[in-house]
Amino acid sequence: MILRHKTLTAIITESLILVAEVANGMLFHEMSILIVVINGMCLLTYRTKRKILIQQLPKLNEQVE
Repeated sequence: MILRHKTLTAIITESLILVAEVANGMLFHEMSILIVVINGMCLLTYRTKRKILIQQLPKLNEQVE
């Protein structure tokens, strides 16, 4: 599957904003970030030494502004 550049950029940007909000001051080298795409649904999985978060992102076929 090839994602449109704008869609991929929006997914990565939203993912990093979410991680930054949840991380609350932790350094990025302490984290693992994985973006998974299954049937047009994106899941962001982020893991640190302290917690694991799985967040569903907007579907790829939704409008990205």
